[in-house]
Amino acid sequence: MAVDALVRRHLAPPTNPVDRFSCVYLPRLLEILQIQYRHLCTQEADAWTVGRGEKKLREVEQSIAADALDRKRVNLMIKKEVNIVPFIEPKLPTKARGIQFCTNLRTAYELAVEQYSFGHALSRATNREVELEGVNFHVVYTAEMTPMDIADFAQQSEAMRSQYVQTYLDERDGKNWDANVQTVHRKAIAKLYGLIDGKLEAIARAAIKITGRYSSGGVVIRYGVDGTVKSGHWDTSSGNAALNIEVTVQAILALPVRIRPARVRGLVMGDDLLLWLYFNRPVDAAEYCTAINGTESALGIHPVRGIFNDILNVSFCSSTFYKTTSGGFALVPKLGRTFGKLFWTVTPLQNRDPRRLASTIAHAFYPMYTGYRPMCDFLLHHMRVQPIEDSSIVDAAVPYLCKKGVPRWEGVQWSSGNVAKYGLLPGTLDDLSQLLAGESGGLYHPAINVMIEQDSSDPCDRRGVLAF
Repeated sequence: MAVDALVRRHLAPPTNPVDRFSCVYLPRLLEILQIQYRHLCTQEADAWTVGRGEKKLREVEQSIAADALDRKRVNLMIKKEVNIVPFIEPKLPTKARGIQFCTNLRTAYELAVEQYSFGHALSRATNREVELEGVNFHVVYTAEMTPMDIADFAQQSEAMRSQYVQTYLDERDGKNWDANVQTVHRKAIAKLYGLIDGKLEAIARAAIKITGRYSSGGVVIRYGVDGTVKSGHWDTSSGNAALNIEVTVQAILALPVRIRPARVRGLVMGDDLLLWLYFNRPVDAAEYCTAINGTESALGIHPVRGIFNDILNVSFCSSTFYKTTSGGFALVPKLGRTFGKLFWTVTPLQNRDPRRLASTIAHAFYPMYTGYRPMCDFLLHHMRVQPIEDSSIVDAAVPYLCKKGVPRWEGVQWSSGNVAKYGLLPGTLDDLSQLLAGESGGLYHPAINVMIEQDSSDPCDRRGVLAF
């Protein structure tokens, strides 16, 4: 699995190699970036410790006292993932992904205050409108947004449709992002860091070319990698988001004027992207999709996207939107992924009881599905034992948005949403509680298979796609 993770991901040659890349959009936000960064470094210097337990903070202090800085090396950990596909018999994890992390905590936390502050300064700076070459951009890095904030952003975005002739939603996945991010991209982001703080630039440049080591069962693999994303680093999310925003804006501005949107609103988290595109004239979805795929490819990434009309068919960070009776939206983890993947852990159980692990995750998810009886029954089925007190053990199993605060949504229109997302009629899963009562070692339901298939599909293969 380690070889698979390296060859197919981190060491794979880029699909669209490029010789040059520079940041043109984020430098326009430089003043607000600098102001917010200085504020966070001085006024909120302890913010990075939130969510890290006393034990973890003690370990960081001990490493700072005892270990040497080791900026040019990483250790590889294998994260086993489940291939979520329609199934009759449950399948074991078969997909490997490498997490490349610093060799010691001193190196990882060397600039904890500064790197945390940059990420949150980027979130604050991008949450505003910027006009560039006649296009109004509001593409925000969502590090400081809760699910409620994102749902409000979606509601505001949907309300703006009436002001324009044509509106599309663009969901794009940067396929194999870790491998396709190249040295020229990393240097451009490092240069951006340098405009904020020279220390950030130095750390970023040191991590561009590194050596890695993987050890398991007496087998040792050593490798070298240049340019690709190191997924266990502080700026993995913010650095990817900065590049994602730059590629998005530059690709849109490179489009022919006749198919260029007048306004763009969007959400970015790492390599995840969801855009609302507003046009002052009719634009063919397929023509736009072909053109934007071309301009993004020319900037060095490998786009896999779907163009949609209905917000109910798109997703963001493994979550999806439902309408509410109040006229707003709820944002919840995809039902199919929750049914199909929730109780696989990607980290060692560390002698934990799997039933208590499942109970812990179920308790975390339950409030978000208030009013949807099948999912509540499913989660209650796994909440029959005491949850684990140390919730950090399940961090890898909980979607990013769940960690930003778990909302209890009211008036969610589950039935109409599931018709649009999955083509499932109301009442399709009413028999789930009976199946759970007799469940022993596996759960099969044809409707859940449909949900799993849709929610694990790339945007280009999903229900409701107009162009890809």
